[in-house]
Formats: sequence, C-alpha cells, structure tokens
Amino acid sequence: MKSIKRSIVACGAALAVSAAAFAGTTFAWFTDSITNEGNRIQAGSLKIGGYAYDLGEGGMSVSVPEASDTPFVFEAEGMNLKTSSDPIVNENNFAPGDINAKLLEVVNEGSLDAMVKLNFVIGGSLTDALWFDFVAVADDGTVTGQFMQRPMSSISELAAREFEISANETLRFALIYGMNTSAGNEYQDGVFTADVTILAKQTAEGADYVAAATSESELKTALASGGNVTLAGDISVATDKEYNDPERALPLMDVRKDTVIELNGQTVALNPEDYTDISIPYTPVLFAVYDGATLTLNGEGTVNAEAAMNNSYGINVMGGTLVINGGEYYGAMSAVQVQTGKAIINGGFFDLAPTVKKVAPQYVTYLINGIDDNFANGSAEIEIRGGTFVNVNPAESWSEIEKPISFVADGYTVISEKKSNGDVWYTVVPVEESADSAQSFANALTGLDVAGNVEKVINVESDITGITGIKTAAGNDLTVNFGGNTVTVAQPVGSPNTVTNGMQLLRDSVVTLSNGTYKPAGPLIQILVQNYCNLTLKDVTLDARGFSNVSYVLSNNFGTTTITGRTNIYAPTGKVAFDVYDYTEGGYPTPPTVIVDENMTGTIEGEIEVTGGTLIIKAGTFNGIIEMTGGNLIIMGGTFKNTGMDFETFQEYVADGYVVTEGNGVYTVTAE
Repeated sequence: MKSIKRSIVACGAALAVSAAAFAGTTFAWFTDSITNEGNRIQAGSLKIGGYAYDLGEGGMSVSVPEASDTPFVFEAEGMNLKTSSDPIVNENNFAPGDINAKLLEVVNEGSLDAMVKLNFVIGGSLTDALWFDFVAVADDGTVTGQFMQRPMSSISELAAREFEISANETLRFALIYGMNTSAGNEYQDGVFTADVTILAKQTAEGADYVAAATSESELKTALASGGNVTLAGDISVATDKEYNDPERALPLMDVRKDTVIELNGQTVALNPEDYTDISIPYTPVLFAVYDGATLTLNGEGTVNAEAAMNNSYGINVMGGTLVINGGEYYGAMSAVQVQTGKAIINGGFFDLAPTVKKVAPQYVTYLINGIDDNFANGSAEIEIRGGTFVNVNPAESWSEIEKPISFVADGYTVISEKKSNGDVWYTVVPVEESADSAQSFANALTGLDVAGNVEKVINVESDITGITGIKTAAGNDLTVNFGGNTVTVAQPVGSPNTVTNGMQLLRDSVVTLSNGTYKPAGPLIQILVQNYCNLTLKDVTLDARGFSNVSYVLSNNFGTTTITGRTNIYAPTGKVAFDVYDYTEGGYPTPPTVIVDENMTGTIEGEIEVTGGTLIIKAGTFNGIIEMTGGNLIIMGGTFKNTGMDFETFQEYVADGYVVTEGNGVYTVTAE
C-alpha cells in the first residue's frame, strides 16, 4: 500500500493564483512562494509512479472542445513526482476568465494490480471563485466522459471514486481549471488551499488503503481524509502563537472522520521551541476527537504533550470515541480527557509529561480525566480494560465529583508494582477465573461467544470432563491455562448445520491455550479445534487418538496460528493433525498462516494438509503425510517421518540456508 502526497497553498493578491500537484502529489494555488511537501512513495508490495506535464510542444494533444477551441498540447518530457519537489503549476496573475490544464499520469510500476483513489482537503476564501474538471485521457489523447465546469468546492467528492490500474498500466488525467468570469473584487487577496493524497492498495478483497505521514501537514491531511494512517517518522506539532484565549483549549489536530493510526514506533509531540521558556495563555491539545468520529491508536509509539511549564493535553474527546490499544502517552496534566463522548483504553502506558511530573506531581490525579458534570450525567464515559498508569490507580480515581471512582471496566482489576525510583505502576488486567467443573468452566466462558470486547483468563484447577465446547467471537480474547490438567469436551459448538467442533474460534478473536491437555469425550466431535482467529498453542496437547470420528484435530481457516513449546497434536489413525486451508471462497480475505516456531519441542502425529496460505516449520517432530495441493511450505528445522515425499520433493520445501539429511527414511532439517 502506498500514498503520494503533496500539499498546496494559494492566495490571490489582485487575484494572482498558482497551482501545484496532483495524481502522485497535489495541486496548489499561491503567488509568491511555494510550500510543498516532498513526494513520497510508501512502498510495500505496490509501486506507483506519478508524472506531470505542462502545456508545451512535442507531447500528447488532448481535445476538450467544451473547454477550449484549440487542443491542449503538452510537453514531451514530464516531471517525475518521485524525484522532483517543484510544484506542478506555478502561475502568476491568474485572473477571472483564465483557464489552464495539466496532464497527469499515475503509473503502476509494480507487479500487482492496484486500486487507486484520491482524498482532498480544501479550504480558503477563494474556493468559490474557481472551477475545475478532472477527465480521463486514453492513450491516443481521447477524453472519456463529458467535460463540465465543476465548482472547486466539489473536488473533495472525487474521494468516492476508485480507479483500477493493472500492473505496468498507466492512467492519464487532464486537470483543467479556471477562474469564473463573474469573480469580483471580493475575491482579491483571497486564499485557496488544497491537499490531496493519492492512495493505492492491492485489488485483493480485504486490502486497505493506508496513508503514510512523516510531517505535521501530512498527518493533518490524513486525519482530514480519515481511514488508515501509518506514522513513517517522528512528527513535531506547532501551535498558533497568536492564539489568546485562556478559557479554551486549542486543538492542534482535528479528527472528524473515523481514523486508525498505526504509531509504528514513532512519536507525535509538541514542538519544544514553541514552549521552552515561554508562557502560553491557553491549553494546547495534540488531538481532538469530534462527534461522529472514532480515533483508534495501535502499536508501539508515543503521544507526548510535554510543554515545559505550560498546561497541555494529549487527546481530548469532544463528542467522538477514542480507542487506545497501545503506545505511550504523556500529559500535562491530562494524557486523555473526555469532554463528551467515550474513551476506551485497552492498553498503553500513561504518565505525566516530564516537567509537570517534576514540579507538580500531584496533578497526576487528572492523567485520565472526564469533565465532572458530563461524567456524572453519562455524556462523558471512560472505560479501561488494559494499560499501565503511573502513580494513579484508575480504579480509585479522584478526578471526578469529589470522590474516588473507578474507570476500570467490569471483568478487570488492577495490580500494582512499586519501582525503584518510587513510582507505582498500576496495570489493568482481566480478572482471572478458576474452573474445576464443567459448570464453572461454562460460567467462566460467559460472554465470549458474542462479538464485543471481552477478555477472559481461565485457570483450570483440576481435570474436567464433559464440557460444552469453547466458542469465541470477534473482538474477544481468551487465555486458558490448563494447569497441567486434562479437559474433555463432549457437546460440540459451531455454526448452524455444522455444530461439530470442540472449539470454534472465530475471526478477530485472540486465543492462547497452554499447559495441559484438551481432548474429545464422545462421538459428536468431528473437529477438535476449528480456528479462524489468532491462536497460540504453548505447552498444550490436543489429543484425539482413539476417536475415529475426529477428522481434523486442528483446522486453520484464517488468522495466524503459532505452535510453540512442548505442544503435541495427536490425530486418530489416518486422520489430519492440522490443516492450512484456503477459505477465501468462503468470504475470508486471505488464507491462514501457521508457524511452528523455533521453540517447538513437541510432536505432531497425523497428516498435514496445505491447500492455501503459508506453513512455516522451524522445529519439532512430525510423523505423517504432508499433502500439498496449494499454498506455501517453508521448512527451517525439524524431524520428519512418513511424509509421503521422496527426498528430492521434500528438499524443494527446505528454505535457503538450511540442509536436509536422510537416515532410514527420516528427514532432518538443520541450518547450514
């Protein structure tokens, strides 16, 4: 996935206008200076190029009779938007009635077919004086579609259009723009601004557009467009030094559309030069989340509202929803404040910014804060299901209504740890539940089979027989520590007409099974574990030996399965230990991945079927046929018996840098 972005600024002194960049960058309008962000290609598995052509000689001729009596003839050599930071259009004295055009190309230079779309953010008092059209151009210069002078204010509507571009194919567009002849003196000294981001993604179902941001302006443009954003560099956010309202906070970056930010190990912080040795009369806010929008923050990275001796907030929720799944957050004094709306904290690390922590540590009370009256009447909500909070217990917060309250969600609790520097870290974790009978085990599973945000940790205290199977739905997490015990499943779970599973672990849930044994207890179980989620098996045994009704011990249809430690999988004679099944025809965007990692010391007995996806084997002992009808098999270690493959065939699946040796029909793979 990739983005190419350039920003534009325009003004009209005596209606002087200039324009810059599109289709691989942007276009902009301004008189005396050019402020462009550099063109950037976010690579991944796609490779998109962008080129722009001025009017000139020797190049393509494009006839648009509705716009001009004569064809637009472009220069032969265009500007490579990857390597040039020059504006595409740089005009002076643009006036009412003027018209111009640029030829723009988007080239798929990669090997994958792609979908391309454009997101615009526009503004300025000059907007209503301008018109444009954006028309597709065929290889022979023919314009497809009907030309129409469209109000410049409608250019953002292009974001709804997607263009498919095959590998090695070029898309061409003519950007034709002008100023209305009716534009009057009220537009003198007006300003028009426009930022455009061009996004590309694979054509595969489930692929997402992802914008990459390396600067404040790129991040603001991405936030205005919404969607998925990956931070590709540390970002310093400036403030308005002329702003002067001590009664109000000043949001520096607005979130008004649903947005997911992958922090990607980067930092978003206030520009220290704006605050060092300076007293500011207001409270800057890095992110403001408005009504109707959800901001989700994922991964490792930092949101730092350090502002020297000044008050500042990291994130202020103003009617929207905030979801924090990871990262570090520093506030002065609030890392997260909910004015109205809701904050859901599933993870992350929260502390005061360094200066306020040093000079006024008592303000840690407001590290996570809801506006008192709104919190009391329910219009401001805070729900904490994870994360670590320094020197403030989110289950006993004094930030609200003159009494301690709990922000911690039902089913969660807080553990504390005192550090050597005197700090106390309060960490929110799921309440651990114990099970020593089929009924108590069933009680502990309550809520997991309905999509939501349930997280369960179950400790098995003794052998348990005859349970009803385990089912997890999207958004839920389950950890089962069998405690060295054996649990048998008698009553199956599953989807309608396929209630045959000892476990059904649905897409977008996360499950870890460890330290014990899970096995069938009767003839109704045909698949012991049916998996569509991200599953980890550690020091656990899945044992279906003697139960010929079990066709698959472990069936993997989606997500990533990791097999590690002393994990054993035993299938009945002639049946399948596990598969890697291509279920894309069933509506799943990608086949699964199964990883038998380097810490695997257990045994897999039974057939292994690979019809799609990827199986990576790094260690372990395997006894059974490996049937390859699709997908990928990468072997980087392990011992293999009765694979059904001759030596040469088996060797084809051994990764570079590894060797296979044979002894008595047993293949052993080791590093070179």
